[in-house]
Amino acid sequence: MSLRNEHRSLFLALPLVAGAGCLTNQSGDLATSKTGDLSNPLAERAAPDVEEVARCGAGGLRAGIQPAVVRAPYVQRISPSEGRIMWTEEPGDPAQVSVLQEDRAGAQLARVAPSAAIDGTEPGGGALAYDAALDQLQPDTIYCYQLGDGDAALTSPAGFRTAPEPGGGAKISFVAFGDSGSGSADQMAILEQLATVPFRFMIHTGDIAYESGTMDQFEQNYFAVYAPLIRSFAMFPSSGNHDEAEVYHQVFDLPWADGAHNWYSFDYGDAHFVSLDTNDVSDEQAAWLDQDLTANQREWTIVYGHHPAFSSGEHGSTASVQDKLVPLFERHGVDLVLAGHDHDYERIEAQNGVHYVVTGGGGRGTRPVGSSSFTAFSEQVLNFVYVEIEGHQLVLHAIDATGEEFDQLAIDH
Repeated sequence: MSLRNEHRSLFLALPLVAGAGCLTNQSGDLATSKTGDLSNPLAERAAPDVEEVARCGAGGLRAGIQPAVVRAPYVQRISPSEGRIMWTEEPGDPAQVSVLQEDRAGAQLARVAPSAAIDGTEPGGGALAYDAALDQLQPDTIYCYQLGDGDAALTSPAGFRTAPEPGGGAKISFVAFGDSGSGSADQMAILEQLATVPFRFMIHTGDIAYESGTMDQFEQNYFAVYAPLIRSFAMFPSSGNHDEAEVYHQVFDLPWADGAHNWYSFDYGDAHFVSLDTNDVSDEQAAWLDQDLTANQREWTIVYGHHPAFSSGEHGSTASVQDKLVPLFERHGVDLVLAGHDHDYERIEAQNGVHYVVTGGGGRGTRPVGSSSFTAFSEQVLNFVYVEIEGHQLVLHAIDATGEEFDQLAIDH
């Protein structure tokens, strides 16, 4: 496999991607009108994929090769030793994933991961969905991959990095945002700013593909938009009220609690992450959460879902989350709870030791947000949050659609 040494970052490639989307009228507030707590150093600014592009290339589909890849390959379930590559292609002999890594002596080590068809899926245009499992990977290591069909390369090489092992104190950095998938100029403005912080993976707080999370809407308002991100960085989403559960399970390969429900958890370095389905806060889900958090041994715990426990926005606080889940957050010492649903930003005063942030300004416009007795800072603005965990401190940076950092949250252990 021939790897090109392309020093083209994700940030430089974004204007081409934005042009591929279906843009609607911009309706949100791009820039903040006020600032909150900025007492910590501002977030480091750098494209997240610099090392992956320098090592492997910028990725992308290759035209004129049959059978054609329809949905570009994207990574899922990145851990210290495993990962998944997913894509769709026209009917025919399925492509294979070639993976390349240099060993410590500089030798080129290649392997091929066979593709497996995903039962019951047939995305738009008759394309078939495939999922290739990668295992026996080394932690915190960049791997290059591309799709191939025999001697023909169907995609250009791209890179991803495995997660660090727990216990080593490795820095963790991720972005989180929600209510994004509208195909609008708002979404593109946030996309451009996502490419300016050096994150390792992404969290979505729900409402991934408007209006109702159909396969076509996912193709247009998620995959076509975020292709430059998801080819190298895993997305760990939660399900929103505008997301269709069946499609959600088809397009994401996630460590579901039992293969059927929409909730799951995963570890990354010294942190434990839990994605909840707040569309239906059942006793079953609460019991699973209690068990999951009881078994958690990581230093940091971050929980996220769509509906906020506390909010001064249009929808307000969510009674079912407060009644069934908040007591579990408090009992198990959860550090941070992220949510969306309300199209704004709000940082909540710590509630019995638990910190809450609403980040629902990912691209579907904004809505007014007020202030409540529990509000530390709120703003009607398009936004995402960039979170850094290093050692015994977590710092959350709130960034608007112009790139301005306007609020922070610091948690010390």
